Amino acid sequence: MPLYSKRLKSVVLPLLVGTLALSSARGQSTHWAGQLNLKVTARYESAEQTGLKTANALTAGTDLGYTVSYGDTFKASAQLENTTALDADSYNQAGLNPGGAGKTVIADPEITELNQLWISAKFDAATAKLGRQVIIHDNARFIGNVGWRQNMQSFDAARLSIAAPDSGLTFDYAYLTKILRIFGRDHAQGEWDSDSHLFNASWKARPDLTVTAYAYFLEFDNAAANSTATTGIALTGKRPLYDDFNLVYRAEFATQTDSGNTPTNFDADYWCFEAGLATAQFSITLGYEDLGADHGIGFKTPLATAHAFNGWADRFLSTPATGLADAYLKATAKLPAKLSATAVYHDFSASDGGADFGSEIDLTLARPLTPRVSALAKLADFHGAGPQPDVTKFWLQAVFTY
Repeated sequence: MPLYSKRLKSVVLPLLVGTLALSSARGQSTHWAGQLNLKVTARYESAEQTGLKTANALTAGTDLGYTVSYGDTFKASAQLENTTALDADSYNQAGLNPGGAGKTVIADPEITELNQLWISAKFDAATAKLGRQVIIHDNARFIGNVGWRQNMQSFDAARLSIAAPDSGLTFDYAYLTKILRIFGRDHAQGEWDSDSHLFNASWKARPDLTVTAYAYFLEFDNAAANSTATTGIALTGKRPLYDDFNLVYRAEFATQTDSGNTPTNFDADYWCFEAGLATAQFSITLGYEDLGADHGIGFKTPLATAHAFNGWADRFLSTPATGLADAYLKATAKLPAKLSATAVYHDFSASDGGADFGSEIDLTLARPLTPRVSALAKLADFHGAGPQPDVTKFWLQAVFTY
């Protein structure tokens, strides 16, 4: 365990316990407040892939947390995660269960884990946060929490955030000492020891334009191939057109090189263009994303919420050696009976050479059942080309929040 992580726990845990005790002792004070957070996700997931046995997972994911705060100045929080399966061997838990051998992977291993444990202090426009925490930058394309999986991703980190609303400027810096990945501590790649720096700054230049610049310098002791340096810029916004119609857009470019202890040598680029029309009831977006490659190494996004990009069948969580070009059309709609729907079509090919990788259709239908319970049905149907297998996944879930 890195020295920083040991110090992090030795500092954060006593402070958290002391803060909780102080909160209890001052229960009558109007300055102190406590908040219990509970989320329970009951999910059925079916996954079929060419050449593998069908997997069927019935899991319950529980997130239980408590946060105490003193106004907006000081906060402390702890959160436990648990994933339980009705039949642990009905699916492949990313290689952790011998009984799941030969079945399609569903990355929801059974685990109980301390997902978050942090303290923070806010002074004027600056907020400092220390401990195990969730970090999401922008649309989570590079830095995210992989919130779709039952065991989300979190970071042991020291973080400084500065927000100046009057000028439209924000700045965020984080130093990461450990990555707690979705596979859990028992997996060989479940935890990465890290010496990484994240910089992200944004400026709301106009009501319809936000400029975001970022630099991510990643180094992992036990995942050296993912050590990279990435810098980029994104232009995003929503511009009123007429009546209730708005033009929504995103234009983004990033460049990436090998860095730190990586044994590789490459230099690849990333492009993304999106444009669409949106109203309060529906939206339609046309997009193109290109993750380049160099020397047989594809552009890497090891800390991203990758499930949200390049198809929900998760065929391209890692970029192929010839890169990945994804042309997609996405539509959303609010329907009668409080239903909301999303449909996405993807056409995949190699960034270098243009080889066909296949296509995918993704669909969701969601509805709130009560103020605290929501339901979701979700489908991903990937038709592979060339060496790519066919993959079909289906989810049915209910979520309770408190």
